[in-house]
Amino acid sequence: MKLCLAIGGIAGLVLAGAVRAQASGDAARGEGLFEERCASCHVAQGGGQGPSLVGVVGRRSATVPGLIYSKALQNAHVTWTPSELDRFLTNPAAAIPGTAMPLAVPNAKDRADLIAYLGSGANKP
Repeated sequence: MKLCLAIGGIAGLVLAGAVRAQASGDAARGEGLFEERCASCHVAQGGGQGPSLVGVVGRRSATVPGLIYSKALQNAHVTWTPSELDRFLTNPAAAIPGTAMPLAVPNAKDRADLIAYLGSGANKP
């Protein structure tokens, strides 16, 4: 019982640290990363080859009207929370096998900054 509590406590600390890392991302740096890595397919405002990422934090997957999503993303039924975005961006193909998203963001700081930008409201019209 004590071992389970200890493991649970450690897991809680690790998760809390991950959430803090996402919350402490640099939105201004994230905007630059977005322009460098994401804007060729996704736009922060309006439409693009991939879905618009305006308001993506808190949105359900595959719900932007007028876009054709992969079956994998249609069936994923995820809500794009900061932790879900972090998991997906780390390795899209592992997070949602069959997704059309070809690029990963392996660097945790880069992911935190991108997620901070996407959640900041700075990318809204």
